[in-house]
Amino acid sequence: MKRILLLFGISLTGFSAFSQNPNIITTPFLSGLSNPLAIAHCGDSRVFIVQKNGIIRIADAITGALHPTAFLNIDPRVGSTGSEQGLLGMAFHPDYKNNGYFFLNYTNNSGNTTISRFSVDPADSNLALAGSEVILHLITQPFSNHNGGHLAFGPDGYLYIGMGDGGSGGDPQGNGQNPNVLLGKMLRIDVNHGDSSMVPATNPFINTIGYKPQIWHSGLRNPWRYSFDKKTGDMWMGDVGQNAREEINFQPAESTGGENWGWRCYEGNSAYNTTGCQPQSTYDPPIYQYSHTGGNCSVSGGYVYRGARYANLNGHYLFTDYCVPSLRTLKLTDTDTIYLLHSSMSGFIVGFGEDMYGELYAFNMSGGSIFRISDTSNCAPAVMISNRDTVQLCDTSGTISTAFYPGFIYAWYKDNTQLSFNDASIPVNADGNYSVTVFNPQNGCFNSDTVYVKMGNPATEIIWTTADTLYCTVPALTYTLQALPAGGNFYGIGVTDSLFNPAAVGALGSFLQEYRYTDTLGCTYSSIKKIRLATCVGVNETALNRFQLYPNPAKNEFSVSFEMESRQPLLLQIMDASGRLVQTEMMNAGMLTKTISVPGLEPGSYLVVISGDDYFHSQPLMIVR
Repeated sequence: MKRILLLFGISLTGFSAFSQNPNIITTPFLSGLSNPLAIAHCGDSRVFIVQKNGIIRIADAITGALHPTAFLNIDPRVGSTGSEQGLLGMAFHPDYKNNGYFFLNYTNNSGNTTISRFSVDPADSNLALAGSEVILHLITQPFSNHNGGHLAFGPDGYLYIGMGDGGSGGDPQGNGQNPNVLLGKMLRIDVNHGDSSMVPATNPFINTIGYKPQIWHSGLRNPWRYSFDKKTGDMWMGDVGQNAREEINFQPAESTGGENWGWRCYEGNSAYNTTGCQPQSTYDPPIYQYSHTGGNCSVSGGYVYRGARYANLNGHYLFTDYCVPSLRTLKLTDTDTIYLLHSSMSGFIVGFGEDMYGELYAFNMSGGSIFRISDTSNCAPAVMISNRDTVQLCDTSGTISTAFYPGFIYAWYKDNTQLSFNDASIPVNADGNYSVTVFNPQNGCFNSDTVYVKMGNPATEIIWTTADTLYCTVPALTYTLQALPAGGNFYGIGVTDSLFNPAAVGALGSFLQEYRYTDTLGCTYSSIKKIRLATCVGVNETALNRFQLYPNPAKNEFSVSFEMESRQPLLLQIMDASGRLVQTEMMNAGMLTKTISVPGLEPGSYLVVISGDDYFHSQPLMIVR
């Protein structure tokens, strides 16, 4: 740390931080709520409070003032009678400022997990449009418990969905280790393509037969809460145990997914039911586990603190247990994982939340209260430009920053010369030593940090030269994917090296493919392309009127209806949300309608594609039970 003695003419008479253990306490933030479970923010000073009954409230993160009316009320759609059911999670789209999208995870009135997209009212930022719901996934839940429920966008811009093992006890259906079901998994989907959710091209099992391509992790019992470190991108996850052990799982930011955390074979590091299991060394162990000794019963995962107010809390992961609600932290060092036990809380703490400033909150669901998390060990603010001494940028200009909090004063220096910025972020375009001192005028305390910034090469622009639509997809035909600059790697369903094999996809429709290029400095650039597979060049959608599906949503069957007869046989294909073919039917020439039976398809979003020699058209279909 570098101490700077003068800040905008203000003499610093307070204290700079000296590293010591934090001492965490809670102070009241809000009360009188109805079963608060989570907090989300959309990049401004508001926090959105998720309540179990399906109602979302808004409060100001600084003042604690509660907005008089609800942001959203979907109580009639939410089944919340079970102790682990209800509106369970919320996440705002990374580009919410421009598109107004946010996503919810709730159990519907049939008890099944529903992942939906909603929109904010463009005329009122404090009101969501209840009628804007677009259901992306419906996942059948065999029991009322272990629904997971959390949602979070990762640093990669993809939506992560934590799914419990389906419930009951001991994973009786073996879902945690079954790669062909979504239960007991961490899912990763791309929600940036219209009203659909698609599988990212870099998901680890996208080309593995027998695996659901949405899977990012497996071997989970009930990942009640998880989060991404705002500074490092690492993922932390609390997975609720069975009868003996609770665990915290850790995935470093550089992971490419595919971890298997071992449930139901192992509960933490202890064997639970190893019938049909692999050796323990083949599973990924938790970074921390604890027993039910002393009354512990259910871990509630939290967040790594990256706020600006508390220097000694910086980098500590906060969590607790539902039955013994003492505040606990973990911090990774180069050689160890440090565990600390802090103050105890009353009531039952179901989890934690984070506002736009990185400040943390705890929830007492049954008491209807929310608490702020504070650290009393030192008054100095948290200041960290980077967790490394040298910052290598991937362009000839960029931005560096430290945590922001309203009212703090920021003084930036380059090579000991003060810059004209009083902000938490500054632009940089030259190599040099950059430092910042942050002053809290309320208590006179300050802190500073210094890094060396090294500029990179001009940013690489990726240009695809593969067509948007590929035609005449016969089994013997493969396509060579092309993008510039050369030397990168292609990813996607049916992609091996630079070859795309339509036969491996097995269906017509649209599929995501990704190209990644790494420059000489190790900076990686990525571009995603949606490529459509069609039958033949000269597809003519006017040769036959577009069809209609009814009922939609459908249960066990639906009908296809045309306004004019087809003069040719048509192929009807049904694809799931990942783009994989799940059912095929033929429609004879001259047909006006046909009823399709789908009793074997799981509830969820599908795409119905009908094609012929001179016709190609598709429509979304929702199946409910």
